[in-house]
Amino acid sequence: MKAMSIAPGYQSSETHIVLAQDLYSASAQGDEPEPLEVVEHQLSELESLVYNDDLTEARSIAALYMAKEAIRQQNLSG
Repeated sequence: MKAMSIAPGYQSSETHIVLAQDLYSASAQGDEPEPLEVVEHQLSELESLVYNDDLTEARSIAALYMAKEAIRQQNLSG
């Protein structure tokens, strides 16, 4: 959806935001031995979620708002 950076004039690293849909749980050879903790939230609760103390990374918050809008647009056109 978009590439984001922390400070474009200072740091050259980018985070690429993608919207992945129709995913399913699976593992593959070479995956990390310790599984990730999955914490599910409803996208409809985004406005209250952004005030959660565990969600502090600005690019993640921006990506969630972008995803919510992209899904809304898909629902309008489909």
